[in-house]
Amino acid sequence: MEVTIARTLSQVAAAGEVIHDAFVDEGIIERRLAGVYIHPQHLTPSGLLVIAVDGAVVGTTGVILDGVGGLPLDDVFGPTLDGLRATHSRIAEIGVIASRGRLDSAVLDEMICASWWWAKLMGVGYIVTSCHPHHSKFYAKRYGVEPLTTTRLYPKFHDAEVDILGATWAAGQAHPRGGKNLRKFKPAPEFFAGRYAGGCSMCRES
Repeated sequence: MEVTIARTLSQVAAAGEVIHDAFVDEGIIERRLAGVYIHPQHLTPSGLLVIAVDGAVVGTTGVILDGVGGLPLDDVFGPTLDGLRATHSRIAEIGVIASRGRLDSAVLDEMICASWWWAKLMGVGYIVTSCHPHHSKFYAKRYGVEPLTTTRLYPKFHDAEVDILGATWAAGQAHPRGGKNLRKFKPAPEFFAGRYAGGCSMCRES
């Protein structure tokens, strides 16, 4: 398993196909003729991380830095994010967590670990993400993120229920489960160039 920052058109397209198929299966978007779903903010230097096995993209996640254009979750949780902006110098949104077929725990842990470290390397102090309310307790227990407000409806995705969760980097490190291994993980030199071989301690020991 290998994690790569999507920097080529083929990598972005492959990630878009994975996201599209996963979102269609979840019933939150309609099938598109091109078979690709990419948010414009994922076409940035932070952008998309892809998980590849034998060269084939099997999973993806996105890291979007807050900026002039805001974050995708501003569409639903604008006031909550504004409150975070008032108290944290730099925040980022981790999203489009998707995979080919069922998202098993090893791939999920790999994506979350890579996303947190990539955000850390870009100077992010507070991380937000979102999920269906059914998964909020799982994410809180496994990764240390906490719900930030009440469940909302996401008009962009067929009014699907969505929770916003977040944590500081320090809280992520202090979390009993994910934080223990996250603290042990040291990115390989290649990670600083946008690439690292999979198998971080968080994923090996989960």
